[in-house]
Amino acid sequence: MKFLKKIFLSIAFIAVTSQHPICCHHTLSWLGKHELGFSSVVFKKGRRKWEVEIDYLIDDSPNNHQAWVYGRQMEDGFILMNQPWNEKVKAINRVNNIKEAMELINE
Repeated sequence: MKFLKKIFLSIAFIAVTSQHPICCHHTLSWLGKHELGFSSVVFKKGRRKWEVEIDYLIDDSPNNHQAWVYGRQMEDGFILMNQPWNEKVKAINRVNNIKEAMELINE
């Protein structure tokens, strides 16, 4: 995670989570414990994540991918994190980990 800390110094990273607001304390504690250093955290229902003013969303949900494409009328900016449950999704940008996502963003 050291490479993430270096990147956080030059780019604003926002955590967009679908966690229910009642769980926000646990979510924020987990993020703090893992020292991910997000500049802010947004609690937003999964299918509405596309509404948050961000350039990229790294997510593993087929439903969130579909909502992003429908809501933004384009796939640009959505990075699908490979998981068994999304292998049938036809996504332009696929990655296996955060490091690959950062390389894709920095191309």
